[in-house]
Amino acid sequence: MLNLRNRPTAKVIDGKLVLNMPDAETPALWVMDLGDAQTSVLRLENDRGGLFILKKHSGKGAETIAVYRNRESGTRAMEIAAKALEKTRNGNGGEVYTGRGARIGRAFTYFVMGWFLVWTLGLTPYVVRFVLSPFLPPARPAITATHLDPTMNYSATGPRTRAPEEADANEAGVPVSADDFLKERTQ
Repeated sequence: MLNLRNRPTAKVIDGKLVLNMPDAETPALWVMDLGDAQTSVLRLENDRGGLFILKKHSGKGAETIAVYRNRESGTRAMEIAAKALEKTRNGNGGEVYTGRGARIGRAFTYFVMGWFLVWTLGLTPYVVRFVLSPFLPPARPAITATHLDPTMNYSATGPRTRAPEEADANEAGVPVSADDFLKERTQ
């Protein structure tokens, strides 16, 4: 799991971009004047050793900012710096940008869209039952009236027996002919 404390951050303070990169191969704190930012380009380059180098290119030449072992980390640092510069242009300077807010907002948007789809399709009760199923007792099969024998006594406390008015000698295991059995049933 990614440690959130080791994520790069960018902040604009007193006309300078301060880029903190604790996740770099050698952790770095880099400062650039905003006047330089207008004529500079941040670029992630790959060297022969398999490392990814975040560099600032300007008219004065190239300056190494940080070195990363994987492309995703270097790209994330570059995006965070770009977002901080963009916020400064929009008048929101001084804010720390870490990149977490965009992901949280995007996750919330997907959740709302998914819930709307579930609600539109009428699947809400099924989804709620599925989500709550680990916390509910197991369901018992329902007994319907079509499966019950009207001559049986289904009390919760006692054994299932025939009702007293229906009991006869034939129930005790005495053999009965089929004709007699059918006569009893039709009466």
